[in-house]
Amino acid sequence: MDEFLRNYNITKGIFEDKLKEYINDFHYYPRLSKAMQYSINAGGKRLRPVLMIECSKMIGLSIDRIIPLAIAIELVHTYSLIHDDLPCMDDDDLRRGKPTNHIVFGEDMSVLAGDGLLNLAMETALGGIESDNCENYIKAVSKLFSSSGPSGMIGGQAIDIINTGKFQSLDDLKLMHSKKTGALFEASCLCPALLLGANDAIISCLLEYSQYLGLLFQVKDDILDVIGDQDTLGKSIGKDEASNKSTFISLMGLDNSIEYSYEIAEKAKKPLEEFGNRNKFLIDLIKYILERNS
Repeated sequence: MDEFLRNYNITKGIFEDKLKEYINDFHYYPRLSKAMQYSINAGGKRLRPVLMIECSKMIGLSIDRIIPLAIAIELVHTYSLIHDDLPCMDDDDLRRGKPTNHIVFGEDMSVLAGDGLLNLAMETALGGIESDNCENYIKAVSKLFSSSGPSGMIGGQAIDIINTGKFQSLDDLKLMHSKKTGALFEASCLCPALLLGANDAIISCLLEYSQYLGLLFQVKDDILDVIGDQDTLGKSIGKDEASNKSTFISLMGLDNSIEYSYEIAEKAKKPLEEFGNRNKFLIDLIKYILERNS
């Protein structure tokens, strides 16, 4: 995995440089700017923008063309974490090893920081429109925000809230996470293809890969909530059980969930055969998510 991690960090570094340039231009009300920047600068894997950039490279799309959408998807992800941690949601006080946004800035400013990042994501995405590929770009932007909206991530969060404390079937749980977690993975893979104007075969392969990858990420997340180390994860563990939420662990058991994660990983590799040896990073990413401890 050493070579993969080097390549991952190179791509992450390219993205971080672009993001840093962008957020340094914040000129909002000072406390609002600080609250927004606090969560953006808290670190993290930058997994979704890295995935978006690497999918672009694999299918031959210029990185420069996807950067506005890569920044936008990270802004969306960051806002979702701010809101997810609020007392009215998951009520967490630790994120990425630091006090959560509302602990530092208060609930009111934290809500506004999340709202600000979501709206800024739209501004950023639309700011990347180029006249020569406007139609394809709009398709990609539409995919990003439908994935993060009520038919995607927000819808999944709503299902999660409604079903807290209730028994869910495995199919219901997978449906919820396909929206809450998986939708942004789907957008990360499909936005480059839509922007490029790729054919249906490529889109279909990337869709299938992204769906398995999102499911794998969530199953592993549930596993780590049980056996992970809080200092390594940078967030509270045992929250799902304490909140009486259905998880892959509660429905399948720990050992079966671990076995299931390996089955998903194998299925995720299959659609990448379409891309030949250009698929190496995305193949290695499966192993990285499967074996992650944070």
